[in-house]
Amino acid sequence: MKIFLSWSGKQSRVIAEAFYNWLPVVIQAVKPWFSPNIEKGAKWFSELDNALEGARFGIVCLTPNNLQSPWLLYEAGALSKTEGARVWTFLHGGLSASDIAPPLGSFQYTVAEKSDVFKLLQSINERLKGESGNGLTDNVLNDVFEYAWPKLDSYLSQVKYDKTEADQSPVRGEREILDEILELVRGYQVQVEDLKYAIMTPSYFSRSQRLGYASSTQEIPFPERGKEVEAILKELEKMNRGLVLTALEDAKDLEFQDRTLTATFANDNVLAKRVRNSCDLFHDIGRHLFGYPIKVRIRIAPGPPLDIPDDPGPPHDEDIPF
Repeated sequence: MKIFLSWSGKQSRVIAEAFYNWLPVVIQAVKPWFSPNIEKGAKWFSELDNALEGARFGIVCLTPNNLQSPWLLYEAGALSKTEGARVWTFLHGGLSASDIAPPLGSFQYTVAEKSDVFKLLQSINERLKGESGNGLTDNVLNDVFEYAWPKLDSYLSQVKYDKTEADQSPVRGEREILDEILELVRGYQVQVEDLKYAIMTPSYFSRSQRLGYASSTQEIPFPERGKEVEAILKELEKMNRGLVLTALEDAKDLEFQDRTLTATFANDNVLAKRVRNSCDLFHDIGRHLFGYPIKVRIRIAPGPPLDIPDDPGPPHDEDIPF
């Protein structure tokens, strides 16, 4: 299992070299790749690209003075494009998650603490089990880590930052962090809306899953073809939506075709308006019965006007509490 070690700057190089020497001591099946080991005389860019292309796992060593490094962004981006790849960032020099802007901030991070580094090793070991089955058992991993941790801790303690470099390290402002949070929330909102649409698309899930019955072993039957109108009227009755039900029953004709319920009235009276103003209601009924929202179309046919009482009631179904 090859792990690409990405670094930039002298402190980051020391950290990457520490992992290069230490990781195989803990998990022997791990083969770290470290760019300074490229053979002299070899085409450096070609070797680097070949290593990136063949790697599905990478550790990006971050320090306060390399957060904007183009090399790190290039290598992390190349690693993340590989199908099934996993990229971890290792934070050193007092960095916290809030200091890391996207795209590096979108990767799972590890801080330079014993418990967190052990979690990183657990993740690598689990991936190794899935890849080749050569991972260590949990007990062996714990014992080997306890034995080897002081060595890595000693490596990391040798990484020093002078005051000039510390003063130059960028500090993200509150406004920048809030803008990033807002952007992420908006992105998640779009994903949720897309998922809601997908769930209601007949070809995306089975109907039982769309209606929230994914654990059910029996598929919920659709209304029989040709009986859609009857099913809609029964659903209105179950929902106690009497005004809309009465309006549809008084229509001259009801037809369901192409996900559309067409109601034909003699004239554009209060009953027709009542149906026309209940579009959201029919969207919900359609989702429940068929797995997709249905549209409503009002057709005014020639003929004698309907007998409308003097007090037809409120024009909207929503005016009556149920």
